[in-house]
Amino acid sequence: MNGREAVARLEAFRSGKPLPCGETLHLSIVDDRDLLMLAFVRMGGESGPWAIGYGAPGKKPTLLCVPEPRNRDLTAAMVAEFAPALLEHLRHPEHAADAPAEPRHGLPARQIWLPNDGHIEMLHHLAYAYTFTKWGDPERATLLNRLGRAATWLFNEAHRPGQMYVMAANAALTESFTFPCETVRQGHLGYLMAWLETPGRRDARMAAATLAEQQSISTNLEPALERDRLAGHVEQWNEANKDGGDASAAEKSIRRLLEAELKRRLELVERAITLLRADRRDINPGATQLQQASESEHWYQYLRLELKQDDDQDGPAFTPSPETDRFPAAAASRFFVHEDSDELLSGLLIHHDFELRAQAVSE
Repeated sequence: MNGREAVARLEAFRSGKPLPCGETLHLSIVDDRDLLMLAFVRMGGESGPWAIGYGAPGKKPTLLCVPEPRNRDLTAAMVAEFAPALLEHLRHPEHAADAPAEPRHGLPARQIWLPNDGHIEMLHHLAYAYTFTKWGDPERATLLNRLGRAATWLFNEAHRPGQMYVMAANAALTESFTFPCETVRQGHLGYLMAWLETPGRRDARMAAATLAEQQSISTNLEPALERDRLAGHVEQWNEANKDGGDASAAEKSIRRLLEAELKRRLELVERAITLLRADRRDINPGATQLQQASESEHWYQYLRLELKQDDDQDGPAFTPSPETDRFPAAAASRFFVHEDSDELLSGLLIHHDFELRAQAVSE
């Protein structure tokens, strides 16, 4: 934090509310039909999802869950059920009617919005689990391989400076507003939304934010909820499943609790999107160019590889590993792309926003 940012945060505290950060908004939000909201819930100590929720703003979300996430067959079946929706959204050639066949396709840009970085990290777990899996039904394994490759690209793209494809809702808010609170607390989407939505003076907003902060929005559940309300139902399901008994009541109870957690996370994401769309500031013209750069990355680093098309500039088509590229030339290329993206981010936005120019001088 430089001196100018410190003063801005103190000013927000004096005002008793979040203040706009910059003259313009530095992100472009696509239309609802091209936007997918996504959230995960997982059991403590497990890397795979316990429940998955996804959908478009203004529509009823699809909520998937399993009674026992430590059962890898159940989890794989749930992920396979989710996979076609994600692959269609990414315009995968095997799952989308409008899948492009060339880089400059002229189709509307697409985005995926998640509550925070923890949910983006779940994409990495999916990539590890399914990119190269051969276990189970061959047809399902092929679908899971596609899902794993998509998750690998999404996770990698989420960390490229200036990308506009994989959006963490809390980061979108903290880039648009200066909040009168510690940086570490700004990872909680509910906390930020309470500061923004609660009317009144600082004390009322702070009290609402502190209350909202007590509800988890990460991929992990509140320990008390998992221990006191879910663990017993999971144990009942396992016992009934082992003995060949009726596990439907336990499964129904698990589903009810997990679906409520998913809905709350997705509703927070939708409220954040609505709030940003209602902001009266202009969209920074540079954000449009950043969106175009994201669409270029979508083609060259994902669709091209799925179509198995070699490229003179980007090299042969190959399957990146979730651990490492396993292709030194591609790894070196990505380093320079990230370096160039960082320069492009500041270079495109700074000309249209006085605050960004002042920040640059301050640094």
